[in-house]
Amino acid sequence: LLGIATSNSRLLAEHFLKVQGISDLFSVLSTSCEANAGKPAPDVYLYAADTLGVEPKDCLVFEDLPKGIQAGHRAGMEVCAIEDAYSAHQRQQKMDMADFFIDDFEEALKLL
Repeated sequence: LLGIATSNSRLLAEHFLKVQGISDLFSVLSTSCEANAGKPAPDVYLYAADTLGVEPKDCLVFEDLPKGIQAGHRAGMEVCAIEDAYSAHQRQQKMDMADFFIDDFEEALKLL
């Protein structure tokens, strides 16, 4: 099962998924607005796990920002940080905080 837990608006997230042609890959899209708290609070991740019907301990979060890494850990989930241009200056911080670190999603297949 795959879900998305985002701080972005539902409208923006749905548009991105549609443009990329990957909407059908995800069973759940949850937003911080729906969970009533933004990251680093764990609420959006807990909401996504609950909607998927899975225990937080059985989830692996992919995150590009330190606040999201904090949120994933606070939810009781393992967290894999991923490199991105926007947060490149936080690379070492993300590596120190996360359980795993990848440079791109192709590397994620090795974790699953």
